[in-house]
Amino acid sequence: MQPSRVVLSATRNVGLVLGSLILCFDRKNTTGLLMLGTAKVVRGDYEQAEKTFNRLLAEDPGSLHARLWLSRLFVKTGRIAEAKKLALEAI
Repeated sequence: MQPSRVVLSATRNVGLVLGSLILCFDRKNTTGLLMLGTAKVVRGDYEQAEKTFNRLLAEDPGSLHARLWLSRLFVKTGRIAEAKKLALEAI
C-alpha cells in the first residue's frame, strides 16, 4: 500500500474512532459529531454523514463547519442547489 493511502486510511479510522468515543460519553458533543460526520464523508458514507451533520445542526444550528461539510457532501452527491443554499447560509 502506498504511504499516502496508509495516511488517508488512518485518518478515516481515527475520525471514526475518536468521534464515536467522544459520543459514548456525551451523545450531543458537537466536536464528536463533527469528527464522525467528516470521517463518514471521507469514507464515502454520504447517507450516514448527512444524518450525523443534521444531528450536529440540531445541537448547534450555527455550526459553520457542519454547514460547510454538509454543503461539500451535497456537491459530491450532485445536489448542487442544496449545496449552494447551505454554503450561502454559512457565509
